[in-house]
Amino acid sequence: DRALALGALLERKFPGTSSLERHERTLRFRLPAASSLAHVFRLLEENRAKLDLEEYGVSHTSLEQIFNDFAARQREETSTVRGLFTKSDHINVAQGVPVAGSLEMRSS
Repeated sequence: DRALALGALLERKFPGTSSLERHERTLRFRLPAASSLAHVFRLLEENRAKLDLEEYGVSHTSLEQIFNDFAARQREETSTVRGLFTKSDHINVAQGVPVAGSLEMRSS
């Protein structure tokens, strides 16, 4: 399989390479930050015929990709945040039930 061959070649030449996406004949890899663009292009051009690469592109990671990657790795926080409220921050409502939250006041 050419996809496996390309992945193996990239991993061998750029240790730390990870496969991000494969959709039909489109593949996306993340190379280590220290990878030389000149070296990447040279490697792909030298192996273009052997790997039957129709086209390829190399780009820096966008801010949106960084954010999406970061967001995907986050876990939902389900417990109370420590230090956010103290007992004196509770607001008593008519039934005497303490409610923590924000209070907005507007003057007329």
